[in-house]
Amino acid sequence: GGGDVQVHNVDQLWLVLYQQLRQISVDNRIEVRHSALRTLFTALEAHGNVLESSSWYQVVNELLLPVLENVQHYSSSSSTIDRDEPVEKALGNASQKDPQKMLIHHSRNTQAKQWYTTWETALQGVSRMLSVFFATFAQLDNAEEAWDCFLSHVQLAAVEGSESVAGAAVGGVVEVLERHVGAGAFPPVFWDRFWETVDRIATSACATQGFSQKTLKLLVQSAVRLQSLPDAAKLQNAQNVASMMRMLDRLASATWGAPQDP
Repeated sequence: GGGDVQVHNVDQLWLVLYQQLRQISVDNRIEVRHSALRTLFTALEAHGNVLESSSWYQVVNELLLPVLENVQHYSSSSSTIDRDEPVEKALGNASQKDPQKMLIHHSRNTQAKQWYTTWETALQGVSRMLSVFFATFAQLDNAEEAWDCFLSHVQLAAVEGSESVAGAAVGGVVEVLERHVGAGAFPPVFWDRFWETVDRIATSACATQGFSQKTLKLLVQSAVRLQSLPDAAKLQNAQNVASMMRMLDRLASATWGAPQDP
């Protein structure tokens, strides 16, 4: 009951609510988990500025990053266990011999496809939260570790997720960089780690048969855009330039060496 949860201040009240939504975000029903994610991100964006800086450690490390971890786990599990399990629902009396089925669009008609949609939603939401509250995020004691964790999720999504999941991952982190490189003191280590991550994605692209050409093109286009940002030159060093050049070389090889769409 209410006595089991001691709410010391408004921050703790919000955090309890956010945690409840996080738990629902992996519900078996796609409508429920998507509603939970949308509510979580909308509420956090609207009210996150009232949270104390100390509470943001919990938001990032006990809420946002675990959302990505949990959704990714369920997405990966569904893609191997019940990849092609249909999700059409019976209309009317399910006990009828041949009940009518609710038709579901082909992009969401299996468990795996539905979890990929959830993974995409989670990546978009977490990226948006990091972008909106970047100044607070960058001041966390473990900001570098949290950024590395976020980038590891971006890499995993780009390599193992569907084309739309990969697009959400790459597009999300690029949005953070485009919005904040040049807008203030952007941490150079964040910039370096991003290029290292993209280099690893490019390495996986070369080693993976059938890697999405759309994802490859998005990476190349994003790299060009980011390098043209006004303050990008101030963040450059020999290491991240080398990472970028290796990445572009590998992506070019993977793109030109892949079979072209008819």
